Amino acid sequence: MKSFGFKLIGVIFSVSILFSACRKKDALLPDNYVSFETDSQGLSAGENSITVKLKLSRNTDKDIPLVVKMVTSGLELGTDFTTAPAVNATGEIQLVIPSGNNEASITISKVPGALYDGDESVSFEIYSSGSPVLISNSKKFNLTFAELIAGTGSATINGGGV
Repeated sequence: MKSFGFKLIGVIFSVSILFSACRKKDALLPDNYVSFETDSQGLSAGENSITVKLKLSRNTDKDIPLVVKMVTSGLELGTDFTTAPAVNATGEIQLVIPSGNNEASITISKVPGALYDGDESVSFEIYSSGSPVLISNSKKFNLTFAELIAGTGSATINGGGV
């Protein structure tokens, strides 16, 4: 009977060590994704600049480099608008989300004196991110150099149509 008691104590001791090794702080964190804060925005005639944010789903514990590609429609970089950070020769913007943070931003500014018809736009796409951050499905952002207007004349308020 004593040997059974010692075996039982041994099993209980082994199980307690096994469970204590898997503490909550040792649990794997969920994937961290980078995305644009919104997918589109308008820059009205009265605005001179806009700041576009790229956000992580949670803070990072190391610097995360990002590459964002840019494509223009009806605009010329430097003549009609500028970006900060600047676009390089290959049409890319290099960003870093610093350790301990969860966002970086791009500022797009109109060049004083430039004229806009309202059909000009700039598209941005997250092209790459440093490990271990993954690119989310919300990886594209479109900036129109005009106010955005609702595409339909109806809205849903409290579950009913208006």
